[in-house]
Amino acid sequence: MSKFVSTGKMAEALGCTTETVRGYCEGNLFPGSFQTPGGHWRIPKKFFSDALSANQPVVSVASSPNARNAKNARNARNAKAPD
Repeated sequence: MSKFVSTGKMAEALGCTTETVRGYCEGNLFPGSFQTPGGHWRIPKKFFSDALSANQPVVSVASSPNARNAKNARNARNAKAPD
């Protein structure tokens, strides 16, 4: 059995989108998470278990500067240069 879960499983447990979970991973809010060679995130099962047992989000994006920085970095990468 794997010691890691996918962003889809984690999003389901947290009640959020996979994009949100990817932001959490990029912001290092799940220590020990990593990207596979194909670019998929894997999250330690401990956080998944915590989310299920707490029945509430394990982290709060609004209060996390790391998550805000990760989102800002993604937005900057996706921004188009002015014409």
